[in-house]
Amino acid sequence: MKQVYLIVALLAGSFSCTDKQAAEKGPHLPVIDHPERVEIRKSFGEVPIDNSDFCADPAGNSCVHTYQLLLAQLMILDPIPVPQSTLGPAISTAEAIDLYKSFVSHYRGEPILAVFKQLYPRILLNKYGILEGSDFAQISYFAQQLIEAKSYDHAILLAALKKLKPHSSPGQFSSMKASTLEATQRRRSLLEAEISELSDTTATGRYGDELSTRLFPKDIRAQILARNKSEYRNLLTDLDELNKL
Repeated sequence: MKQVYLIVALLAGSFSCTDKQAAEKGPHLPVIDHPERVEIRKSFGEVPIDNSDFCADPAGNSCVHTYQLLLAQLMILDPIPVPQSTLGPAISTAEAIDLYKSFVSHYRGEPILAVFKQLYPRILLNKYGILEGSDFAQISYFAQQLIEAKSYDHAILLAALKKLKPHSSPGQFSSMKASTLEATQRRRSLLEAEISELSDTTATGRYGDELSTRLFPKDIRAQILARNKSEYRNLLTDLDELNKL
């Protein structure tokens, strides 16, 4: 399974006919001819996304284009206002929750939900203050949404599990913990592979051929490598805490 980064999507070309057909299939989804031209919220672009629910071949290059299209559609739909640190929420937490659940219901069965459920629960939990509150049913709901979407967000899931442990049944907590550990271990394996490949500067390495060198110049590879190493260190710390819960 291959992780999808926005930086890859931005460097990729226009999407394939298959992607266009996918966009036209859903009657309620915007059709975007050039998703690479849609401005993406920076915080979304930095989130690693599990692509197994919207890609027939998660390791294939076409997944980059599919993800690019789905993310662009989310930006156009703009389903829930994202609070800015200087302005605060434009709507109440209750309204944001209603919008979230309405989107999930309206787009049920659509591939866009796989991306939506990995991005927007983080916003509800963090930006709308749900994680800091005492409504444990809501904390559990949004943590479960992340888990169902196979989210790699070990940090926020760890924080949610810490709050939920005294307020959940042993069976429910054990199930959520096991799912989070499994996703975190998958993310660890992906990061280890990416770090190894990015560190390989030989001509036979993944980034050694002419096309890869052109798409991923040395400075870009160095940025991705530094980011991956930083996340890997944080992941190991979170993994240790998860095992101790």
